[in-house]
Amino acid sequence: MCFVIEFLMHLTKFFVVGEITSYEEYLMEINFYQIILLYLSAIGLGMWFSKNHELFSKKNLFIWILFPISLTFIIAYGFFDFRFVFDGATFMRGDYHMLTFIYSAFLFLVVIKIISQNPNTRIKKVISILSSATFHIYLTQDIYFSISYFLHNSKWLNGTLPNILGIASNEFFINFGLLIINWIICLSCGIFWWYVDYKLIKYRKLKKIE
Repeated sequence: MCFVIEFLMHLTKFFVVGEITSYEEYLMEINFYQIILLYLSAIGLGMWFSKNHELFSKKNLFIWILFPISLTFIIAYGFFDFRFVFDGATFMRGDYHMLTFIYSAFLFLVVIKIISQNPNTRIKKVISILSSATFHIYLTQDIYFSISYFLHNSKWLNGTLPNILGIASNEFFINFGLLIINWIICLSCGIFWWYVDYKLIKYRKLKKIE
């Protein structure tokens, strides 16, 4: 159902926005990306693998079938500018949707498999915190980039990297530095948000017990 709902949302976006020929249509496109229903397949995969993350499990056989499709799309999209274009309008724009989440899910299963065979307490602890804070990190990214676009959107129409500082550059090292800044802000704020949320929930449970 998560995959079906996400697909229907992409279909809705395709017909509502259509071909982007004006700045208003571009803003409408950006507003669509703030709707969590466009990312339900990632949530669905997370729910599925939370019950069984064994890479070679029969229940996870579908990921082996879909991974080559996802990888092929990512290569075609990133290196050969492949797009699903119909009557001038692009379907499933960007690289945050079910065709790319499958690739990430497969890598996740591989990493979990490797870690389970080579246990390391520190690595496990870091991954445990990141996995627990995933949704809070995602929400932090939504807020962070929404504010960034609101403040500096007109600077990035040429495809440069969005950032809270409003810096627009095509220089590799500058963009790499901005990427690190984006990671630090989104990860640290997301983890802090999760930690506060976790403590509040724990506190409320203790109060109920008392």
